[in-house]
Amino acid sequence: MNRTGGIVLATVMGVAVLAIVGISVTLIVLASGKDEPEPAAFCPTDRGGAVLESSQLDGRTEPLSASGPRPTILVSDGHNVSYLFGQQQVPEWEYRDKAQLVVCEYTHSLQYNATSCPDDSGKLGRIPVFRTTSTYVVYEAATKKPLGRFDLPGTQYTCPSVVSYEPGHEDEVKIIGHADAREVVAQLRPYVEPR
Repeated sequence: MNRTGGIVLATVMGVAVLAIVGISVTLIVLASGKDEPEPAAFCPTDRGGAVLESSQLDGRTEPLSASGPRPTILVSDGHNVSYLFGQQQVPEWEYRDKAQLVVCEYTHSLQYNATSCPDDSGKLGRIPVFRTTSTYVVYEAATKKPLGRFDLPGTQYTCPSVVSYEPGHEDEVKIIGHADAREVVAQLRPYVEPR
């Protein structure tokens, strides 16, 4: 994931849309919540909760190797976003078949950043930018045992060139800052590439 890109949250025709600006990825989450696929990994639904009993990772783990790089899955909101590693020049970290580490990302503490982005359509005026804090919890994949955690400030964003929203929900459109992907990689290095 290009963490220097911003995120625009909007509601379009009853469907929540999360558009990651700066890369061509759009995640659509059905508002009804029915038939949701199993999460990518066993990450707790909140940063202090218990690990999930089942996930798409079941049967796809292996014990930690003594040296690295250890195949790692990075999960944000139940979705695998390990492609960030490839974008940060550490593609050998990416989980492909068997994972040794699971990293669960939790973004919280939205705070208005006293800044905004222009809306090129002129319909919204200015779009507020919010800072966040992201907590990362690192687990051993095979045992689901927590190995460590760290927090990073979310200040990276890019003003979007296109904004979609449902009329009447203009006040729900906001840009969310995220942690710098380079910092995420730097903090994970001791876990993924132990010495």
